[in-house]
Amino acid sequence: MKAALHALTRWVNSGIAPASAPRLAVDAQGRLVRDHEGRVQGGIRSAAYDAPSAINVGVTEMGCRLAGYHIDFTPQEMMQRYGNHAAYLARVSAIVKENVAEGFLLPEDAERVAVDARVPWLDAE
Repeated sequence: MKAALHALTRWVNSGIAPASAPRLAVDAQGRLVRDHEGRVQGGIRSAAYDAPSAINVGVTEMGCRLAGYHIDFTPQEMMQRYGNHAAYLARVSAIVKENVAEGFLLPEDAERVAVDARVPWLDAE
């Protein structure tokens, strides 16, 4: 959000247009196109989205349509996905650097994402 507001302010003050991302992919029926893990194709690819440490579902088919859920991966699931903590950190770092370069993340927010990713995986390693 901070990067978007920063870009909007720069656009208004200097005429430099903000970064753009690919639109969310939709099929012929207008439904979002998802990958094998259920993640939508297109859009801004954040570390939380492309190097997830949890399942995050924003809309459910049951109950309140505005509700979703979040379930952290276990240390074992993290190991299965990334191999080890260093590989996970490298993946997060690469995504964050790309987000900063593209203008979707401010450097100070990038540092926070990197620090959050350093949380150890408990007893997985």
